[in-house]
Amino acid sequence: MSPALMIFLCWAVIGRSSVLCRADLMCDNLYAASNGMVERAIQPIKALLHKAFEEGADPFLAILYYNVTPKPGFPSRVDLLMRRRLRTTLSALLT
Repeated sequence: MSPALMIFLCWAVIGRSSVLCRADLMCDNLYAASNGMVERAIQPIKALLHKAFEEGADPFLAILYYNVTPKPGFPSRVDLLMRRRLRTTLSALLT
């Protein structure tokens, strides 16, 4: 993984909090199960950002589309968090 992608991924996951994330730090193996759960939780975001960088697409729009897309039978993450729909350029979500 490139350092630019790693830094962007940390920024996307952590957001604008005061936590500093560096690409050259390694995780401690004392809590391997917890590290595995965290890695599994961010795996879709990593794949999404890899795909966006490979295609030259906007990574912010990729994350927006990921968050506003509902799963079958459930509302989207944004609907649950903000209790409203976000504006998006996806025509499939506007119907």
